[in-house]
Amino acid sequence: MMKYNIMMCICWFMALVGCKSTTTEFGITLLNYPEEGNVYLEFDTIRYELTLDSTGKCVILLDQYGSGYGVVKCGYTQIPVYIYEGGVLKLSFDMKEPMESLHFDGSLAEENRYLNDSRVRVPKRADQLDEQAFIQWENRYLEERYRFLDSLHLDARFVRIEQQRLYALHELALCYYLMMHRYQVDNYKPSKEYLAYLFGVIREDSTLLNLQEYRDAMALLVKTLSTQNIDPSDLLLMTKAQLEWIDEHLKNDKVGEFFVYQLIMAYVGEKGIDHFSEIFPIYERWVKSERYRNVFADLYARWDKIAKGRKVPEIEFLDVEGQAVKLTNFKGKYIYIDVWGSTCPPCRKELPFLKMLEKDFVRKNIHFLSVSTDRNKQAWIKAIQEEELDGHLFVPQDLKKFMEVFQIKLIPRFILLDQELNIITADMTAPSDSETKKRLNQLEGI
Repeated sequence: MMKYNIMMCICWFMALVGCKSTTTEFGITLLNYPEEGNVYLEFDTIRYELTLDSTGKCVILLDQYGSGYGVVKCGYTQIPVYIYEGGVLKLSFDMKEPMESLHFDGSLAEENRYLNDSRVRVPKRADQLDEQAFIQWENRYLEERYRFLDSLHLDARFVRIEQQRLYALHELALCYYLMMHRYQVDNYKPSKEYLAYLFGVIREDSTLLNLQEYRDAMALLVKTLSTQNIDPSDLLLMTKAQLEWIDEHLKNDKVGEFFVYQLIMAYVGEKGIDHFSEIFPIYERWVKSERYRNVFADLYARWDKIAKGRKVPEIEFLDVEGQAVKLTNFKGKYIYIDVWGSTCPPCRKELPFLKMLEKDFVRKNIHFLSVSTDRNKQAWIKAIQEEELDGHLFVPQDLKKFMEVFQIKLIPRFILLDQELNIITADMTAPSDSETKKRLNQLEGI
């Protein structure tokens, strides 16, 4: 995410899109905001960091900016906003009572008052109803929201895009019902009729791809319709099912391309390229954008460096005593690496299983390395004591390099190397997974 630091009260910025020479003015005034706090104005993937003056004010000028939704973030407070090129929006609120004190001025004030009306911000739910009754209720609720929007006589440009956003929220509600209704009815499974209704609400409209709610709704619709009988923990099968559904059902090239790209980027970004051949044909058919392909090629290249059989570069660790230890010190045996952190509950949950795994393989040809991502040594040592860990306990000497080498974005993460420090898999199963012990026992010469 790009980040812009505003050093003066009034600054000029180039914005996301657009080519008109109009300027949008955005101003903010905060009361009772802590000096050490951060304030952001976000539009999709662009973040502006706002520097308030001594009176709690800041004004920025957004040059060449088209219409769109954004959000102001101040600590835990989030204020949705709408900007249109050439418009003026000024907002103010007291951090002690942000929603109660929220005030808008400027030519875009009415649209933003609407967005922050509790009737808009807090949607109604009726998940206790049966399927047919819920569909009827949700359709009536959508019409109610349309009527409220129309009653305010807002700018026609805003009304058009807001109607699309409300319909996307309607689609999301229809999908969320499947999850929420399970809390109301034991062993609930959606009927074929309900799934068919979901299929009927899909809109393939590439002009809406810049609308976050539309992207969310389409992604959830695809997931809901394609993965009903698939184990959600199997990311490869989940991804393949969604890609195959898109390949079969979507007709709009731009819409299909976007969601195929998103799914493949998400899968490879988390799991690597070991199974990419299984989804490559769909990628080739749909993804034609040079920009998409270049971004994916960069991601693929990074994972290719740690594909099966690749040699791991030298990595240095520090042990609990602060002594340097090289990865090559463990050459000659298989190496199972557990990457964890003291503040990561799923990581801590795996540690007892790691200890049992080490015990089961104590006389085998394998090392178990516990590598923490903690930057705070005291927190790391405290966690070691709490979990009663021993053995090979390390932190990377260069954490950034370590995370980049193994493409680690989330923890816990598990890695398996052979005796020559070649990758067997950079995404090994967890100690708690019964498959882990089986896979280790199958290693040649273990």
